[in-house]
Formats: sequence, structure tokens, C-alpha cells
Amino acid sequence: MTYITTAERIGMEKGLQTGVEQGLREGVEQGFREGIAQGLREGVAQGLREGVAQGLREGLLRAIRTGLSLKFGAAGVQLYPDICKVEDINTLEAVNVALFTAPDLQSIAQVYQEVACNQR
Repeated sequence: MTYITTAERIGMEKGLQTGVEQGLREGVEQGFREGIAQGLREGVAQGLREGVAQGLREGLLRAIRTGLSLKFGAAGVQLYPDICKVEDINTLEAVNVALFTAPDLQSIAQVYQEVACNQR
């Protein structure tokens, strides 16, 4: 059995304590850096998704407004404020497609009103 001196024991304890402190500090710093990097990646991805969705929504609304104006004149444009309240992209796409085949404004209104009723 090997015996150690008091000085060696104290040195080992101090070394262990220093190692633990240094490891903890480095672990926290690395965790912080990785957390920031991951948060930034997720934030950018979410912002991009939301930006694309918003751009698509705005483009659809412009197309719908133009379609309403061209096909139904001023009466069609009066329907536009109600359509602007629709948030769902699929519903807006359905309204845009309906503009090509709908014989009247009531048919257009039915498209987004049915979805609104089904979401309640």
C-alpha cells in the first residue's frame, strides 16, 4: 500500500477542486455558446417560415383583389375587406381559384364562409 504525504494529499485535493471548477466553467461556456447558436438557427428558420407565409398571403390577397375587381367591378371589391380577415392560406388559395369559375359574388363568399364555419 502506498502512502501519501499531507502535502501530496492537499495538492491532490486542490488539483481536483481546480479541475472541477475549470470543467464546470468550460461546460457552462460551451453550453451557453451552443444554446445561443441553436436559438439563432431556430429563430432564423421560424422567421423565414413566417416571412414566406406572410408574403404568400399578401400575394394571394393582391391576386384576389385584382380578380374581384376585373370580374365583378366595384361590387367585387366590396367583398375584399371580409376576405382580408381570412388567415388560412389554403382558404385564400381556394378563393383565388374560385374567381375563375364562380358565376357570382355569392359563390366566392361561400368559399371562405364555409371554412370559417368549419373552424369554429
